[in-house]
Amino acid sequence: MSGNLLNNQLAVMWIDSITQVNKDDWNALAIPLSTPFLEWEFFYLLEMSKSVDPDKGWIPYHLTLWRGSRLIAIAPLFIKLNSEGEFLYDYHWANYYNQLGGSYFPKMLGMTPFTPVTGYQFLIASGEKEYEINQLLLSLIDNFCLNNFFSSCHFLFPDFRWRVQIETLGYNTWIHNGFIWLNQNYSSFDEFLHTFKSGQRKNIKREKNSLHMNGLTIQYHEGENIPPHFFSLMYECYSNTCDKYSESKTKYLTQKFFLELPNVYLHRVMFIAAYSKENSHLPISLSFYIKKGHRLYGRYWGTQSYYPFLHFNMCYYQSIEYAIAHKLKVFDPGAGGDHKPRRGFPHYLMFSLHRFYNMQMQHVIQEYLKEINMSEIKTMLIENKELPFKIPKSKVFYGIQWRNQ
Repeated sequence: MSGNLLNNQLAVMWIDSITQVNKDDWNALAIPLSTPFLEWEFFYLLEMSKSVDPDKGWIPYHLTLWRGSRLIAIAPLFIKLNSEGEFLYDYHWANYYNQLGGSYFPKMLGMTPFTPVTGYQFLIASGEKEYEINQLLLSLIDNFCLNNFFSSCHFLFPDFRWRVQIETLGYNTWIHNGFIWLNQNYSSFDEFLHTFKSGQRKNIKREKNSLHMNGLTIQYHEGENIPPHFFSLMYECYSNTCDKYSESKTKYLTQKFFLELPNVYLHRVMFIAAYSKENSHLPISLSFYIKKGHRLYGRYWGTQSYYPFLHFNMCYYQSIEYAIAHKLKVFDPGAGGDHKPRRGFPHYLMFSLHRFYNMQMQHVIQEYLKEINMSEIKTMLIENKELPFKIPKSKVFYGIQWRNQ
């Protein structure tokens, strides 16, 4: 922990552990936001479980701003020694920077680790001058990075409105493709299906009905109604999926993260569980979700036994059905996208923000991103026109703020 006094009113403190800030003080700034992934408990889980750890290239180093004894702003930050767990691929940037004679690492990073979900921003107390606080925090981050010979600073998956402010303060935007589901006040899953063309509507019905054909039943468990043994089982399912599809390269979360969920973050957690006829108590498959307000976030899934189309049901159809029944407005299904567009998830714009302290690199990235961003927008527009369902009339897909969704 280190700090200094800016003036008679404001003081700055850098902290290298979430435990150095009182949970209630942190959450007074985080709870009002729509995203659940900037709350104290989530960072604490990542840190205490050693999912985030210097040995893995993640060093917590959050910037806090105080007025007397009152915490008025936080920039959740990490010193990164690699690019693992970011879900953006800047390896070619690192290679080019090294060719210029510099070292790409360490770099400064603002995001929730392993969580490619739109919503990152600085946490600022109500009543403070937001733009001025953002400007001050960025200046402090720049000074730290320059004094410690960092190559760059990056903010990944930022809140749409916050991104616009940070762009005006010298950051370059990189556009990415994401997927989202918006509830158009559907009364049922069948009403949602009617937005599809007939061919794909039949396919989805067949895939959804496969649960019944295979003798599987679905149950939803959330909060205090989650059986205790689900948390260890969820780690097994998560681990199986990582081993099968990524050779464990994306197994970022430790077993302790899942085991500590009920002690720290139970109020945000939901599971979808699939049961076979042979065992109505022990699920053969689990999907793990985080829920806040009118939003549902798909995180991880896994299975002990293979069944056709089980993945689509556990990660898409049952989640949408739950969202409709509970009148949720937004469902973010998580990373990856090969199967999503044909199953109700239009392409939408996600962003990241970047600043290099080497002016040659900054100029190169600025010109490079102009071309890449235009290509990404054109591709998204073309692909959304070819979807087998009607896109809701919403500006969300073009990167406009959806705070009120």
